[in-house]
Amino acid sequence: MDVKKERARTLSTMALRRSLLVASTLCLAVVLLGSGLNHLGHKWTRVSGTGKTVQQELIMAEVERSADSLLAQTGSGGNGKEEGGVCKRQVLATNVPDSVMCCDTAQRWGDWVCVAAFDRFNKILSSTWAYVIPLVPWALSAALDSSSSTAHARRLLLYGVVFLVRTFVLYKGLGWLQTLLQPAVGTDCWYAAFARGNKCLSDNFDFSDHIVLYVANYLVPAAVELSYAYTTVVTVGGTMQWLRYVPVACAALAMSLVTLRGVLFTTMYFHTPLESLVGLAVVLFSVVLPIYFLAATNFWAAAVSQKSTLVSPTASA
Repeated sequence: MDVKKERARTLSTMALRRSLLVASTLCLAVVLLGSGLNHLGHKWTRVSGTGKTVQQELIMAEVERSADSLLAQTGSGGNGKEEGGVCKRQVLATNVPDSVMCCDTAQRWGDWVCVAAFDRFNKILSSTWAYVIPLVPWALSAALDSSSSTAHARRLLLYGVVFLVRTFVLYKGLGWLQTLLQPAVGTDCWYAAFARGNKCLSDNFDFSDHIVLYVANYLVPAAVELSYAYTTVVTVGGTMQWLRYVPVACAALAMSLVTLRGVLFTTMYFHTPLESLVGLAVVLFSVVLPIYFLAATNFWAAAVSQKSTLVSPTASA
């Protein structure tokens, strides 16, 4: 029995660590890709419901000429609206003066920056749903395997701690420290009239808290539930076990793909490459690395289905 328990514990440790490494590697690859596409270091921001009329938009020369040609054919004004019209959805690059762009016009609906700025998925993932959606794979595991209540409770406790650390330490705490260490935000930037409180917030360094959110609240729970499902299926065995955890795996993988999409948009448009890399480093060292070491402890061993230590290889055949 001791040998069997030790094998199950080793398998659970390796499964969690590999799952975390794969998730971290994929996230790093997406951050590097997005940072490469944002090689100019532009930081875009949304301007919604300002009631202001956009008089100009500054984009890359080729896109601007193409847009002007299309607008000339349709007889519209330079901002894609009739003269005196109001644009309700605008974006601007804070480090490019007068770079206001209206996303209401039909020719802008397909632009990635407009899609990213007003993306419904990212809006939901960044809302209070960030404390509910990540628990979907766990809820499926708990519903499909009610015999391991202690294991499910321990993993839920782990997610609760991660959520609290991300919210109060990495978001509020580090955000306060970051503000404290930088010069006071002024009001003399070109985009002050568009910003909340007329503050030039984007002029200061701002590590990507969205990357911290995506990794801590979404990728980590997905990786943990995938490793839990894999460990249970391998150690217990049987066709029913494989079928039972298919919904869990699908939910975790789908959540990971949508999350990586959000990471790509964040790195491409809303943070400089350095801000994105620092945000990733913060969450890797403060959340992922501690869980990586936690994988070898008794806590994680008890957070894996107890059936892996009770069913013999012959019984699971």
